[in-house]
Amino acid sequence: SSSARLAPSGHGVTQSEALEFDELYQDLETYGFRIGKHCGLTRMYIGFESRSADGEQAVFGSLIKNDEICPVKFAADDYSDIGLLFGIERDFFDGRLIRPFIGAEMGLRFVNGIQGTFSVYEPDGTIDPSKTVSGVSLYEDSVIFTAGLKLGLNMDVTERVSIGVESGFRYEGGLEGTDEDLTPFGAADWTQSNNGDGIF
Repeated sequence: SSSARLAPSGHGVTQSEALEFDELYQDLETYGFRIGKHCGLTRMYIGFESRSADGEQAVFGSLIKNDEICPVKFAADDYSDIGLLFGIERDFFDGRLIRPFIGAEMGLRFVNGIQGTFSVYEPDGTIDPSKTVSGVSLYEDSVIFTAGLKLGLNMDVTERVSIGVESGFRYEGGLEGTDEDLTPFGAADWTQSNNGDGIF
């Protein structure tokens, strides 16, 4: 199996750490659009978002080989998801060029499964190809709930077009854990190490 190739008999990862989402994906690029309707000071909309990020590499643990400590690293494949959101915003003032607003939204995100490659690094920094395992699943394809609150400013460009800036926080539910057997890596409970807790 792939795990046996990474940690041969008689050896194992002596230390393992949970792989955090923000370690593997630091810069999410977001593109989207939304269609809405004004009702006085209130706007309701349906939005579509597509997010992506380049995968990073993070240290998973260490492996003892010939009485030497060899780092074990996980390099994540690229990330992508699609979101369908429903939101509502309310302006504080009417008839002004620049209008502060408060808003809330909720929806669903369809997240592609996250996979990557485990590699054992020799003490001199080189990678042993015989102890490299690709296609290891970190999370399965998931549908997650998302919700958020925000504050912002809108400015009308035309009667039907406006631009704005906003800031706030968004909660995203946990991803579906993997059933990958990583016990030989020293992670007795992989789904606990990566338990899919929601993130803000």
